[in-house]
Amino acid sequence: MTSPQGSTASERRTALYDLHVALSARMVPFAGWEMPLQYGRGIVEETRAVREHAGVFDVSHMGRLFVVGADAARMVRRAVTYDVTSLPEGRGHYALMCNDEGGILDDPYVYRLDAVRLLVVGNAINADLPTGTGNESARWRNRRGKPTSSTARRRRSCSPSRDRRRARSSPA
Repeated sequence: MTSPQGSTASERRTALYDLHVALSARMVPFAGWEMPLQYGRGIVEETRAVREHAGVFDVSHMGRLFVVGADAARMVRRAVTYDVTSLPEGRGHYALMCNDEGGILDDPYVYRLDAVRLLVVGNAINADLPTGTGNESARWRNRRGKPTSSTARRRRSCSPSRDRRRARSSPA
């Protein structure tokens, strides 16, 4: 079943869905969610409103993973490119989670809530990946193995030097 906005009835709606619709957002499917793409007055007016007043980004569709324990920061550090062990309490930082070939699996934001708790906020496309114990959480313990999502297959790189090597070896 397709809604008037062009998305299927099986897609989930965020807590701000009704507000988006009331503000004349054009809703589109994204990673199993109905998300606003653009608002009625157009992108220029939307940009102006954010610059002159404020903007809100609906993050309720994004994945959230709490990592808790004395070794939480060391464990997350093994999975992302940013050294979260040096992140002060109450602060957050953008990071990349890469596979062994340098491709980007996800680009989460990592927050240190306190000495033993971190919050990792990842992309919606990865929100439903398993996060338990055992083999399904291996991507947090180490980054070895096969990509675990469709975003892992993209050919983006975590390594500027790797990008330079590719550029030098590519035919002109």
